[in-house]
Order: sequence, then structure tokens, then C-alpha cells
Amino acid sequence: MQNSKQYLKVLKTWCETHKPEVKYSYPVPLLGEGGTCSLFGELSEHPFDLTTVLTSPQLSLVAQCQSIVDWVQQQSNVDWFGIYITLHNNQDAALTKLAYFGEPSRAQFPLSKEFAAISNNTAVGLTGEKRVINNVQEFVKQGGEYYTCDPKVKSELCYPIVSNKNNNSEQQDAKILGIIDAESFSTDCFDQDQQALFSAVCEYLSERINKSENI
Repeated sequence: MQNSKQYLKVLKTWCETHKPEVKYSYPVPLLGEGGTCSLFGELSEHPFDLTTVLTSPQLSLVAQCQSIVDWVQQQSNVDWFGIYITLHNNQDAALTKLAYFGEPSRAQFPLSKEFAAISNNTAVGLTGEKRVINNVQEFVKQGGEYYTCDPKVKSELCYPIVSNKNNNSEQQDAKILGIIDAESFSTDCFDQDQQALFSAVCEYLSERINKSENI
């Protein structure tokens, strides 16, 4: 078992040499009534185009995020993984997915208290609190709200990407830059080793996103 510092070193080495296949658009599922739930297996005829919502510095992150996604796919036991950054559009804010592997899923999660009541991604994006659910079925049985993108998912990890010691701006308070989301078709996927791996991913992403914001 490796700790997060060891994983971080391996990840940085990987990203220095890896050449990812970068995609600036991807398929997304249709959304149900009110735009709340993804209709699994039913794709929209219009892919989501990142070039329509990202600035040039943000677009430069896509290749870096894809390198990280490729590393996670090689190193971890998860069946789905995605990286989201926080975007602000006028008074609205949303988590926007930059890169992922696995089945198609929604591109954006509104950062609102209403959506946080049903979505781990939004809740983590608002509060900055880590969430690990190692048995989704038991979690729901005990009254937990769960946003289902893929009914095969049995465990999930959702961590915030936070600017703290890596924050190069004048702002001293940590802010939530985005989240990572990992899902597994097995229960109890996220042991201490897997959690250390994803902690390293968040630390590295904090560095990369802060640099892009200071360009």
C-alpha cells in the first residue's frame, strides 16, 4: 500500500511524459423531467462542447486532466472516473466535467443547495467535504439521497479539489476549485490505499488549476 505522497510522485512522473488523446467534446445522456436525472443509456444527439464554456486557460487544462484520467484508469480499480472544475456564469455556478473514462454521464452539475440534496457531486462542490460511500444500496436504505447515473454503481468516492497550500493568488482563504468523482461496480472499493491515490490526484489538480487561473 502506498501513501498519497508516493502516489503523487508517480503521478507527476507519468504526466511529464504521457501523451493523452484529448477530446474537447463528449456524448451526454438525455436528462429527465426538470433536468434532474440522467436517463441511463439514452444519449442526446448533441455532444457537450467544452470550447463553448471554457476560457483559453481552462481549455489548456483538458489535456492535463486527460493525462490524470489515463493514469487513474491504469492505477485504480474503479469503473468510472471524472474531473470537474467550478465554472461561474453570471450568478450561476456549476461543476463542469473536463475529462473522464467510463459510461457517458451528464456534463454539468448545478452548484445549488436544492441540487446538493440529491447529488454527492454538488454537495462536495459546495461544502468541500469528502464523501465515500462503500455500499450505495445500504446508504439508500438508511435514508441517504443518491443521484443515480449508472444503476450498476455500488460504491462511490467524491473529493473536492481545494486551493490551499498550492494557492498562488493573493486570496488566503481556501476555495473549492472543483471535484473528482470515482465509481465502482463493486462494494467496498475505496479502502485506505484507493483513498490515498485519489488524495494525490486532488493535490496535483490543485497545483495545475491554480497555475491556469494565474496565467
